[in-house]
Amino acid sequence: MTQNYEHNGSKNPDAAAWAELGKENGPVHLDVSTLDFSNIRETYSKVQDPSKAVEVEFSDTTQKIKTIITEEDGTERVETINTANPGDAIVTGKKGERYVVSADDFRKLYEPLTDENGVITDGRYLPKNIVKCIKNPAGQEIIIDAPWGGKQTGGADCMIVESQINDDRYLIDIGAFEMTYEKDNSTTESNDKE
Repeated sequence: MTQNYEHNGSKNPDAAAWAELGKENGPVHLDVSTLDFSNIRETYSKVQDPSKAVEVEFSDTTQKIKTIITEEDGTERVETINTANPGDAIVTGKKGERYVVSADDFRKLYEPLTDENGVITDGRYLPKNIVKCIKNPAGQEIIIDAPWGGKQTGGADCMIVESQINDDRYLIDIGAFEMTYEKDNSTTESNDKE
């Protein structure tokens, strides 16, 4: 017995129609643990420009922080909600987005901005994270299980990154990625020699 399925009035839709059917239902859940970063040689570091240093406040209470992303068309979406515990860092990114970094990870991923004499200046920090990245393979909005617990959503053009410092995998809005990351020259030079 043949089963006939209908989508927008047509029976047995082709692959493109099934893809559209999936898009009608909202974000697709993506298990980022299944992505293979091992063959990716290029790494990206956050820009070490003092003008791009981030503002940080350290939480003295337990509080929920919503990371809100402003899309190119001006709409806002909640990327994730995280809990800041006492001592955790609440970082304000270059697009105004706020996110939580645990106290342990903050020490690994950020360093205080210093002047030419090595003196800590004004409480701003430069990131030192290095990542490998993959463009969102789903081609539509995705949702992942975030390494800090809870969910994280990303747009169709977001980047999925793997930290080379703590192995966390998470999403970064494409605009924020382009504003804050640059390709490591050391990986480009080593690839050129191979």
